[in-house]
Amino acid sequence: GDIDITDDNFYLNHGGGDISLQGVNAIGDISIYNNGANISTGDLTALNGSISASTYNSGNIVVGHLSGGSGAGDQLLGVGISAAGALTIGTVDSSGNPTATYDVSAGTITLGAGAGMLSAGNLTTSNGAIALTNSGGGIKVGNLSTSASSNSYSANASVTAYAAGGIAV
Repeated sequence: GDIDITDDNFYLNHGGGDISLQGVNAIGDISIYNNGANISTGDLTALNGSISASTYNSGNIVVGHLSGGSGAGDQLLGVGISAAGALTIGTVDSSGNPTATYDVSAGTITLGAGAGMLSAGNLTTSNGAIALTNSGGGIKVGNLSTSASSNSYSANASVTAYAAGGIAV
């Protein structure tokens, strides 16, 4: 079943071998790291926090829906996911090909892949940037939308995308 953290952040750092989680619900940030193997999760909810995940040296990442909570004022502050291999926000078949992609809304979004496709649904930020990079493959995402909170001096919102294998939006 799901992992429920009712009073703190969730942090998992693994030194090898695949990580497979149903879902994680945390009051705060969710951070998942793996060196040399895959990360696969169900839905991740970081109540008014951020979600980060990374694989190093090798490893694909597949995550389910990403959320900051279901309440009216709840917000996912940031998403930062970087895979040494392919990255999918959605579901994949037994060969690792995306079968569905999920939308992400957060304060900021930074996604990266190193070998394989970077796939996600619509990406929306409410406080700045969307950054997408793939040094070893393509990027396929839905619509991109960004806005910035403003202060008395300026407001910045940006979209940056780089891929070795082409970009499809």
